[in-house]
Amino acid sequence: MTAGALGNVTAAHAFDAQGHRGARGHVPENTLASFARALTIGVNTLELDVGVTRDRIVIVTHNPRLEPETTRDSEGNWLTETGPAIGSLTLDQIKTFDVGGIKPGTRYSERFPHQVSVDGARIPTLEEVILLVKRSGNQSVRLNI
Repeated sequence: MTAGALGNVTAAHAFDAQGHRGARGHVPENTLASFARALTIGVNTLELDVGVTRDRIVIVTHNPRLEPETTRDSEGNWLTETGPAIGSLTLDQIKTFDVGGIKPGTRYSERFPHQVSVDGARIPTLEEVILLVKRSGNQSVRLNI
């Protein structure tokens, strides 16, 4: 298929490789490490979801609550049940949780057996992700928020 057959879409953009939550098959989803990895493997678009903290900061998260399969508390212990709603916590409180891995033995860990942990990873703000993209020098990557 030629670029002309695609209408206004150029051949360079005929296929959109999206990094879903960054590169979650490689490193923990929705972390700066995940978005950085997606940029290094050549995605065209970073796909991400956002939430808003109690103090009105936009953060990058898929779920409206902290999930036990991917979240450790400030002591390094896996949450034993679904945690508080993102909107009930301040950014400072959110930043105490470690989202740099998948709890072993969960169904989620079976989906991504090759994912490499990034201990100490925190939920980023949308601003942090945008700054990461700017620092990467990739001026053509798009954000699907």
